[in-house]
Amino acid sequence: MAALTRLAAASSEIVERDLRATIAAIEAQALRYETVIDMISQGVCFFDGEQRLIQSNRRYAAIYRLRQEDVSPGTTWRQIAKRQVAVGTCPIAADDYLSLYASINSGAESRTWTADLKDGRAIHICHQPMSGGGWVATHEDITGSRRAMERQGSLMPNDDTPLLQAILLYFPGGITLMDRDLRIVYANQLAWDILGIPPHMQAIGVTTTEDVVRYFAQQGHYGPGHVETLVAHRMLTVGSRQVQLFELSLKSGKIIEIRSVPLKDGGFLRTYLDITDRRREEEKIAKQARHDSLTELSNRATFQERLRRDLDNRSPERVPVVLYIDLDRFKAVNDRLGHPVGDALLQEVANRLLGCVRSTDMVARVGGDEFAVVMISAQPEREAQALAQQIIGSVSAPYNIKTHHIIIGASIGIAVGVADGVGAEELIKNADLALYQSKSAERGVYRFFQADFVDVNRRAASTPIGALNN
Repeated sequence: MAALTRLAAASSEIVERDLRATIAAIEAQALRYETVIDMISQGVCFFDGEQRLIQSNRRYAAIYRLRQEDVSPGTTWRQIAKRQVAVGTCPIAADDYLSLYASINSGAESRTWTADLKDGRAIHICHQPMSGGGWVATHEDITGSRRAMERQGSLMPNDDTPLLQAILLYFPGGITLMDRDLRIVYANQLAWDILGIPPHMQAIGVTTTEDVVRYFAQQGHYGPGHVETLVAHRMLTVGSRQVQLFELSLKSGKIIEIRSVPLKDGGFLRTYLDITDRRREEEKIAKQARHDSLTELSNRATFQERLRRDLDNRSPERVPVVLYIDLDRFKAVNDRLGHPVGDALLQEVANRLLGCVRSTDMVARVGGDEFAVVMISAQPEREAQALAQQIIGSVSAPYNIKTHHIIIGASIGIAVGVADGVGAEELIKNADLALYQSKSAERGVYRFFQADFVDVNRRAASTPIGALNN
């Protein structure tokens, strides 16, 4: 009994030290990420598949005049929307606002639009659904630029004022002016370049807006469909003679932000900005919110979200299974050879794990040297056993990293979500307890969770290894 007590004390001390190191690393990564998004001039927000806020920056709260406690992680979108209604930063009546945005948030397509708030401000919103559920959105206050463009709408193309000349000469993007017949009467070279218009169409006073629209339809930039039908639809939008702000994604991958202001004589002023790099940076940030930066695997939050969804949809043919994987002897390699080798080793382990699973399974990095897999199976015990054996064999094969010949191993705990009512946190905890048993008995093996593991673990140690949901 005394030996068992000493073992428990030693195990708890090791676990506590490793857990503190893991938590410190995760907190440092989170701080770097938070600093990056707070530097962005636009409001940014990420929501998960359950419409709960994952992360937002300070600008998002400022735009809608929300308190920081109104946008704390875990707050539902509906709660935030109701707060917007309360402070008067919603664009339409409360019920209509909640209904409209609920429809947008549940959709699977990218959306961009401008919301005119009741306080007179205009907010340009870009809404991008994320794979696996949820979305990322950027919010930009364009009130000042819209008012400036509306003031420009009073200028005629032949108005030779210094203001118009400054706009035409020094605007940092593309700019065109169309007369009442929608002929292009002015265009800077950057407009042609951004739009990709061939030289033979760059004829001032001859080329019309409809010519450009037809060229875009022929190039496939508007998607599938009959060319003339696509042209007619686009020209109806032009004919509405309203201030417009929208984005156009070309087949090449370029994304153009287009702003259009009607002129008093019947023409239009249009500006074009290539925002491809900005959108890619936003996509990168969205990926960082859901993925581990070192291995590019799903992170802990994404793993838990996927597991909750699988448990909600479980059936006899779709049983969720969690495999919780801890690397044997990794710490010794990391301490002896240094973090660069350790990081490269973790990346190679991630690649091997991805090579073991199906496309429908998810692999996540959930700690320093801890990984997890969630899979769906109609024969969970048999398929989980086969996968565990494959993972142990793959991870245990030798590595050659930076001239070092390295051998590590893997221990695995498995929990099967057969019973109704078993939630994600409980299933994760069960896999963690099974992992503890596999490492305590003999490393390099796997164990399925059994109910009596709970009592054994209480006697052996007070803290389970790497509690996933900590």
